[in-house]
Amino acid sequence: MNRKTMKKDKIYRALMTGVGAAALCAGSALAQTDTIIVTATKRPQTLQEVPVAVSVVDADAIEKAQILDLIDLQTSVPSLRVTQLQNSSQTNFVIRGFGNGANNPGIESSVGVFIDGVFRSRSASAILDLPTLERVEVLRGPQSTLFGKNVSAGAISITTKKPEFDIGGSVEASYGNYNQVLFKGTLTGPLSETLAFRVSGSLNERDGYYTNIVDGSDVNERSRWSARAQLLWEPSDVMAWRLIGEYNKIDEVCCGAVQILNGPATLAIGAPPPFGLGRLIGDDSDPFAREIAYNENPTNELTGKGLSLHGDWDLGGATVTSITSYREQDDNTQTDADFSSADVLVNPQTRNYQTFTQELRIASSGDNFVDYLIGGFYFDESVEFMRDVTFGSEGRLFADFLAAGAGAPGAFGGIEAALMIPPGTFFADGTGVFGDYTMDNRSYSIFGQLDFNLTERLTLTGGVAYINDRKESVGVSTLTESFSLVDLNALGFPGAVFALSGADITMVPPAAVPGILATPVPVAALAPGFAIDPATGATLGDPQTVGSLATAISGTNCFAPNPALLCNPTLALAGFQFFDPQVNFPNPADPLDNGLLQDDKVTYTARLAYDVTDNLNAYFTYSTGWKAGAVNLSSDSRPPDAAGVGRAARPEDVELFEIG
Repeated sequence: MNRKTMKKDKIYRALMTGVGAAALCAGSALAQTDTIIVTATKRPQTLQEVPVAVSVVDADAIEKAQILDLIDLQTSVPSLRVTQLQNSSQTNFVIRGFGNGANNPGIESSVGVFIDGVFRSRSASAILDLPTLERVEVLRGPQSTLFGKNVSAGAISITTKKPEFDIGGSVEASYGNYNQVLFKGTLTGPLSETLAFRVSGSLNERDGYYTNIVDGSDVNERSRWSARAQLLWEPSDVMAWRLIGEYNKIDEVCCGAVQILNGPATLAIGAPPPFGLGRLIGDDSDPFAREIAYNENPTNELTGKGLSLHGDWDLGGATVTSITSYREQDDNTQTDADFSSADVLVNPQTRNYQTFTQELRIASSGDNFVDYLIGGFYFDESVEFMRDVTFGSEGRLFADFLAAGAGAPGAFGGIEAALMIPPGTFFADGTGVFGDYTMDNRSYSIFGQLDFNLTERLTLTGGVAYINDRKESVGVSTLTESFSLVDLNALGFPGAVFALSGADITMVPPAAVPGILATPVPVAALAPGFAIDPATGATLGDPQTVGSLATAISGTNCFAPNPALLCNPTLALAGFQFFDPQVNFPNPADPLDNGLLQDDKVTYTARLAYDVTDNLNAYFTYSTGWKAGAVNLSSDSRPPDAAGVGRAARPEDVELFEIG
C-alpha cells in the first residue's frame, strides 16, 4: 500500500427526534416507561439525559428480536451495518457509512467494540454469541475523547448481566429451518454473603443454505459455541470486583459466493478437454439460486479466550473504576481463491492476536455544579499473520488453456525451453507467495471531561484526550512461482530478430517462444538520432545492434497507445504473472518503509445540552475523532526499487457537527 493521506471526513448530522435527545431506543424500549440506564458517557445516566446520538437495544428487545450476535443487531439499530466477508472472522462494522479493517490485520476497524468495558480490537473477537445480554448501546459519530482507541466512526458498547445474590437462571432452546439448533442458558446465585457467581453458555448450529454443486455439500453453515463464567465479590458497600472468564469456538464451512457473471476465462474451466478442464461452472443466470461450484469448501476455525477484572470503589463523591483484560484470538481459515471447481488457487491464512488492556478512571457523582471524569487507557497487542496464495494441481493446465485462447498456445513451454528449465516449472502445484507478518502495537491515552451544570436544565461539556500510538511491523514474503519471476523485458530482446520493411520494424521473438506475434513499429517512432545500419540489410540480428534497437525502442513514444506489444510482444504474457514483486519490510532502501509507525493526536469535544422537558433533551455538539495510522500487512505489489512510497496509511481525522 502506498503511503497516502486517508480522506478527512467532515460529518454534518442533524438528528431531530421526538424522544430522548437524539437517542433512539430500538425495539420495545420505545414503548416502555421504565427508566433505561446507559453508560454511553462512561457515567450511568438515563437514556433521556444522554446528549449523544445513541441507540439502545435492551434485554427484552434482544429476546423478542432473536438477536444472537452483532450481525443480528443491525436489524434493530439504524445506521449500523455489519457485513460478513469471505470468512467468518472477516466481519466489517460500519456506522453512518464509515468503517473498515475486516480483511487486513494491519488495518483496524473505525468502529470500536466494547464488551463489559473491554475493548475488542478485532471483529473476530466480537462476533461471538452472548447468551446473557443486558443491553447494547450503539454510539454514532466519533467517540475518541472518552473511548480513545479506534472509535473515529462510532462505538458499540455491550453490557452483559452480572452475577446475582439470589439463585436464578434460565434455559432456552429452539429449532428452526436448515436444522438450526439454538441453545443458551445461564445459572446464577450466591457462594457466600459477599461472593456470587454466574455461568452461561450458548450453542448455535445450522446447516448451510448454499449448495456446492461439485459434491452436494452445504456451505454457509453455523457451528459455534461459547462459555462464560463470572464471579462478583462485594466485600463492602463501597467496593465491588467482577472477574470474567470466557471461551468461544467457531468451526464452520463459510462463506461461499454465487457467480454473478461468468467471464471468458470461465471457458477454460468449463470447456471439455482438450479445450478446457471440463469442470463444473456456476450458473450466472440466477444469482439467487444459492449454488456455488468450488473444488474446496471454505473453512473457518476460530478460537477465542479471555480474562478480565473489573473493579469499582465508591469514594463518596466520586467512583474509581479499573478494567484489566487479557485476550487471545486464533483464526485459521482457508479459501478457494479462484472461486471455481478447478484446483487453481488456494488461500490459507492464520492469525494470532494477544491483547492486553488497562483502563483506570475516576468520575464524580454527577450531581455537582462541576462534574468531572479523568482517566487513562493502555493497549498492548501482538499480531502474527500468515497468508499464502499457492497454485493447485490444475494451475498449469489452466494457464495453458488461457494462453491458447489468447492466441499463444505452448508459450509457457517454449519459454521454459528457452530458459533451459524443466517443463512444468511454471504454475507448479504448491508454488506461489508465502507471507509471514508480525506487528506489535502499543497505545495509550489520557482523557478528561468536565460537565458544567449551569442551571438545572443547561449543561456545558468540554472534553479532551491525548492519544499516542506506536506500531512496529515486520513482513517477509517469499515468492516461489517461477513465471512471476521471469523478466519479460529481458526475455523479449535477446535472440530476437528485427526485420526492416519499408517504414516499419517488426520484432520476431525467439523461435522457442511460439505464438507471440509482433506488431510493426514505425521507424519514425524510434528515438531521434537512431539510424539503421545499411550494412545489416533488412535483418537486424547482430546482438549489439539488437541491444541498441531495444534501448531505442524502450525510450521512445512507441509505448503509446499500446506500449507492451509495440515494443516487446512477449509482454503480452504479463497478465499471467499473478504475483507481483515482493518487498520485505523493514526495507533498508526505503526510509519510509522502516517498519515503524508512530502517531499521536489531541481530540476534543464541546457540547451544550438543554433539558427542554423531563423526556426531551436538545443539544449541539462539536467533536473531533481520530484513528491511528494503519500498516499494510500483506503482499506488497510495489516494484522493488520504488523507494520513498512506504506501506503505511496516515491516520483518520474526523470532525463532527451535530444537532439533536
